[in-house]
Amino acid sequence: MKKRDLITMFLCVPGAGLFALGTGMCMTMLWGMLVPGVAVGFAGIVLLLCLIPLCRGIKE
Repeated sequence: MKKRDLITMFLCVPGAGLFALGTGMCMTMLWGMLVPGVAVGFAGIVLLLCLIPLCRGIKE
C-alpha cells in the first residue's frame, strides 16, 4: 500500500463518517439535535476538504 493511499484512507473514513452523522442529526428534528448536527457535519466537510490539497501534495 502506498503512503498516499494510507493517508487518504485515514482521513476519508472519519471525514465521511462525521459528514454522514452530522447530516443524520440535522434531519432528526424530533430529537432536537439540529445544532450539534450542523457542527459535526461541518467538521466532516472540513476534514474532507483537507483531502484535496493533501492528495495533490503527496508525491510517490
